[in-house]
Amino acid sequence: MTDARTHRGTSGAAVVMRDPEGDPHLPWKLLGVHSSRLDMGTRDLKLDESLGLNCAWYADILLTLTAPLTALGTDGMAGAP
Repeated sequence: MTDARTHRGTSGAAVVMRDPEGDPHLPWKLLGVHSSRLDMGTRDLKLDESLGLNCAWYADILLTLTAPLTALGTDGMAGAP
């Protein structure tokens, strides 16, 4: 979950944070990938502001989701026997 005001079309955008101890030429750490905005279905569009909450896939799950089927074990998890 991220807290940010986003625009339409940001699905698939990187969710990053500054890493002051990382490479000075690339001071960002990938946390995940933005997937959708989260809103309340009962919100009054005229009176209530958007929550500004968003959903994201964690970066570490991306390798599992994009792994070739031959790399998956019998339980469907990468690296499983």
